[in-house]
Amino acid sequence: PLYLKAFRAFWLVMYIIPPIFKKLLTKNENQVLLKIALRVSAKGSSGLRWFLLGLFFYLKFYFFLIFCYKSFVLNRNQKIMSHFPSQNAWDENYKTIIELGKRLPSFDTKNKQEKWLIKACQSPLWLKAEINPAGELVFTGDSEGLISKGLLALIIEFYSHRRPKEILEDQPQFIQDLDLAQYLSVRRTNGLQSILNQILQYAKAFLILSKSNPSL
Repeated sequence: PLYLKAFRAFWLVMYIIPPIFKKLLTKNENQVLLKIALRVSAKGSSGLRWFLLGLFFYLKFYFFLIFCYKSFVLNRNQKIMSHFPSQNAWDENYKTIIELGKRLPSFDTKNKQEKWLIKACQSPLWLKAEINPAGELVFTGDSEGLISKGLLALIIEFYSHRRPKEILEDQPQFIQDLDLAQYLSVRRTNGLQSILNQILQYAKAFLILSKSNPSL
């Protein structure tokens, strides 16, 4: 029947074209759901067919809502805090911080220059700032210390891909919520503050530059 062909085409198009749906489920889960949709569109009783197709749509829509919630409802402080389900278990928090550092995109060796170096950090740390065509500041960086690199990853996650004005107006509340000052050494705490200060300096500089040159 024509309506079944239309359903089959709809699910195929929805699965293949929009990249957003590829982020909602793991590859294996998507393959399983797609196989179900294709098989029941060709076989089975009418009632079962509609039930399974409805279930497939429901699961897709459910995970789409979760994706939207995480992307647009949670603010950045909440997203960062979601990395730390046991906020008081600092053995686990240290492991999480180190793991986040390992996930930082690779930082080109040629960028490890004096002008990008944050000197107050316990370990050598580089923080580079660029502005993208959308007028957002994009931060990249690296550190030789595992903890320092993890802290840098948190800061980059909070501030990167934001406009200078937004950077200057928002506060990294997660630093207080995690009580980082209590668990970090004095030098690491000072280094963290130096990273924050440098980011604010970048934001102020780019904000002034954008006002004087609106094409940026």
